[in-house]
Amino acid sequence: MDINSEIEDNLDSSMTTEEKSSFVVLMEDEMEVNLLELTNGVTKNLVDLDVPVGIYDLVRVYVKGVNVVLTDGSTFDLKVPSGEQTGIKIFIKPGLVVEGGLSADLLLDFDVSKSFVAKGGGSKFENITGFNFKPVIKACNMSTAGTLAVR
Repeated sequence: MDINSEIEDNLDSSMTTEEKSSFVVLMEDEMEVNLLELTNGVTKNLVDLDVPVGIYDLVRVYVKGVNVVLTDGSTFDLKVPSGEQTGIKIFIKPGLVVEGGLSADLLLDFDVSKSFVAKGGGSKFENITGFNFKPVIKACNMSTAGTLAVR
C-alpha cells in the first residue's frame, strides 16, 4: 500500500468554515507499507516534523496500490474508494493538541482483520474471488493515552 497524508487544523470556532479548514501536508512522498509487518506493538514512523501550534482533529491518508496476497501466492488488487482523490478520513478524538516547544504523537491503528472483507464462497479459502477494502483505522492521541504493564 502506498500512502501519503495531511492533517487538518481545527482553528478558532469564530472563523468561517473556509477559514477554519487549513491543512498541513505531512508528507508528499509515497511510502510502501506492509500492514502485516505492523502488529503486536510494531509501528512505522510515517513522519517526524514540526507542525504549527493548534488542535488537529482530522488526518487524511491518501492510499493507492492496495493488494492482498494470500498464503498460496494469489494476489488481489483492490480499489480504494476516494483513497487517491480525497483520502481516507481519520478523525482524532480528542483532538491532538500541539503546543509550542512540546512534542505530540499520533498513532494510526489500522485494523487489518476488519478492513479486508473476502468476496466469494463464504469462509472457504479456495472460494475467495477477491476482497472489498473497507478501512478501519483508529487514531490514538499518544499524548493523552496511558499504558498498562505487568510486573
